[in-house]
Amino acid sequence: MYGLSEDFDVIDRLSTVAGERGVPAAQIALAWLLHEQGVTAPIVGATKLSHLEDALDAAKLTLSPEEIARLEEPYRPHPVLGHDEQRERSDEQRDLADERPSLEPA
Repeated sequence: MYGLSEDFDVIDRLSTVAGERGVPAAQIALAWLLHEQGVTAPIVGATKLSHLEDALDAAKLTLSPEEIARLEEPYRPHPVLGHDEQRERSDEQRDLADERPSLEPA
């Protein structure tokens, strides 16, 4: 997420909303994620007790429709960073495999 300059606008907005609420940005981010349809269990990589506490506290937060709109407003969709390069490498590997002689009997 930190590859494009406009992504920092999202982080800035997240920090603003979190500051207004007096909670860590991680709690606001997880609370937003939990409001999304289809998300029932976000994957949380907790390496410290505080990470787990933030995740648990996020489940108690209810964001207002205005807060959700403010969080989503600066977001600009773009391809997942690194994904296109991986797909291109896979295509190249497939092309190379197609050029190799077959080991199976004809």
